[in-house]
Amino acid sequence: MSFSSHDYAWAAGFLDGDGCFTLNRRRDKPGQNAEIHFGAVQVDRAPLDLLQQMFGGGVCRLGSTKKGTEIWQWRISASADIRRVVPMLLPYLKLKKRDAEIVLAYAETVRRRGRIKAGGTGLTEHETMLRLWLMSEMDFLRGR
Repeated sequence: MSFSSHDYAWAAGFLDGDGCFTLNRRRDKPGQNAEIHFGAVQVDRAPLDLLQQMFGGGVCRLGSTKKGTEIWQWRISASADIRRVVPMLLPYLKLKKRDAEIVLAYAETVRRRGRIKAGGTGLTEHETMLRLWLMSEMDFLRGR
């Protein structure tokens, strides 16, 4: 199935309103390590299934509301997928463009699923400083 620029604009608009681009410091691995992902949570699964068809990722059930309505989440967290998908959305994002740019820049510092080489971080000094700056930038956007 192929998608047009109109489809990517719809997806960006949907994520601008109901999505989240996340860069969270890892408590179990302090320093320059963070969890990165983006996605959306909805009670209507249909738009999430469409996002999954367009970009991959996964849709899972998170739980249900007090009234029993199921809550669904679509999410992409692999750095390679983030590097592939976010550039398709950037031209159309308005409200969360900076968040997406930060997540993309961090994903560009991740190699081999974030695994580190024995005896070191596997990151250059520049990558380490960039990661720390990106985490600070996201903290600033979030008001932390």
